[in-house]
Amino acid sequence: MIHTFWKIFKKTPLYPLYRSMIERRAKSKFKRLSAAFRVEGERVLQVFSEALNAEGITFWLEFGTLLGYYREHDFIAHDFDLDTGANLTDQPRIRRALEAAGFELVRYYDVKDDGGREECYKHRDMQTTIDVFYFRRDGDLMYCNLFVPLQNMSFRWNLNKPMPFRTVRVNFPAGELQRAEFKGAKVYIPENTDAHLRAQYGDSYMIPNPNFAMKDRKNMVYYTYEEKPCEGLLKIGYAE
Repeated sequence: MIHTFWKIFKKTPLYPLYRSMIERRAKSKFKRLSAAFRVEGERVLQVFSEALNAEGITFWLEFGTLLGYYREHDFIAHDFDLDTGANLTDQPRIRRALEAAGFELVRYYDVKDDGGREECYKHRDMQTTIDVFYFRRDGDLMYCNLFVPLQNMSFRWNLNKPMPFRTVRVNFPAGELQRAEFKGAKVYIPENTDAHLRAQYGDSYMIPNPNFAMKDRKNMVYYTYEEKPCEGLLKIGYAE
């Protein structure tokens, strides 16, 4: 019923107005989050790393946060949250450690047929969120998942309840980790960081590109919902 409504609605004159409203809301939200990130990002990473390091749990910088560490030696200018990677087998320990340190789980995605997962946490005293992408090994590859909503997650009535998402597999060359320090936090990074970032952002990743989009990535495999169904729950929407 909902999918039928959206197919019809997208063909009406009201749809461009609706899209414009959502885009304005998203820009406003990202502006607020970016401002908070510039103030809080360093502290969030420190508290996060202290909580996991105290429990002997390995995690590493990932996606935009890893790119900032390697290319900018800083957070990238247009970022608004933190990205980390971890081993899927550590998920229960990570959640316990973060909740004990004052973090709340505000988003999660579960792949129903194979255990793939992503989580997003927010500390009770700060606005900035930190994503944990859970990785597995597959031969010479390591991979995690990203997720695409099937329904509009800008609507408040879609929050705080399980919703359907498409699954995307993101492949990287497998490698070991090495210790690093970033923004006063003791972290890990991939030893093959150059190859890791090339897989994600292409050979020109050392040149800043604020318009780089998910569709531009070459290391991704998209599944239909029927092929690899996912259930996600968001307490915080994409555009509020």
